[in-house]
Amino acid sequence: QNNNSHGIEFMYLPSIACQWQVYGALSQLNMGAGYYARNATNTHQVGPFLDSPHSFGNALGGYFFQGASASSTISDLFLIRPVSSIDNYVGITLDTRGGGHVILSPWVESAGLTDLSVAGWPNTQVIAPAGTGYGISLLNNSAGLVILNPFVWTCGTNGITIESTSPHTTILGGTIRDNNLRLGSDPLQTTGVFVNAAGTVIQGVTFGTPGAQTSYIRLAEVLANVQIGVNSYHPSLGSSAWVAGGAVTPARFVRGIGVGNSQDATILGSVVKKIEIFDSTGCSLGFIPVYNTIS
Repeated sequence: QNNNSHGIEFMYLPSIACQWQVYGALSQLNMGAGYYARNATNTHQVGPFLDSPHSFGNALGGYFFQGASASSTISDLFLIRPVSSIDNYVGITLDTRGGGHVILSPWVESAGLTDLSVAGWPNTQVIAPAGTGYGISLLNNSAGLVILNPFVWTCGTNGITIESTSPHTTILGGTIRDNNLRLGSDPLQTTGVFVNAAGTVIQGVTFGTPGAQTSYIRLAEVLANVQIGVNSYHPSLGSSAWVAGGAVTPARFVRGIGVGNSQDATILGSVVKKIEIFDSTGCSLGFIPVYNTIS
């Protein structure tokens, strides 16, 4: 702790395959990142494997992993129960240009609430992550990254941001709530999960009280093969803010309407309920009536 650079830095060496296993480490109050790895010039590298690491109050963010180019990548990151609390910039940043990453049960709170100055020795690599205030930021990563059971809350802007260069990311389970503590107004920076990548899957997430969030999930534009499964949305925001923004193709929601038990009918009873439907931008198109009898 209290280092003038990063708390723990993983150094990749030319022509040597490096892998680390770190258990239960604590990195706090450093002027760099809590955990930092940047493959600047070497060929493809892997790791590290981190089990129950903790990061607290670091100026350059909690966890920062970057592959500098298509030939200098980082693959096979395995983060189990990483904790980030009150880290500046971003709680967890993956910008690896590699794949095979799994983040299991991350717990991220209060990322990017303040703009701290970043110090360091003159020859220390200090590359600030993009997107101040994100709990988890996925920038350039190969397809197939998986986040299981995240708990992300009270971050400065978005809870989780998935950029277009991290396609086919899957988020399963967990809780996302009460983000946008910087009280921004840009809808792309005030959501639980911002999706700008084709093939994203979001399933089984509990979107709790929104706080200052303006939506729970926001899609940047028309995106292919995005699947929004069965999630739980707090009613503080209207249903048009549950999944806002651009449309997805071929379908926004995984769940559909079953028609295998359809029967012929001609006589309508009384209308007893209504179901509101929305277009791809979240605007209401009207209602589908629900009848008490149809014969």
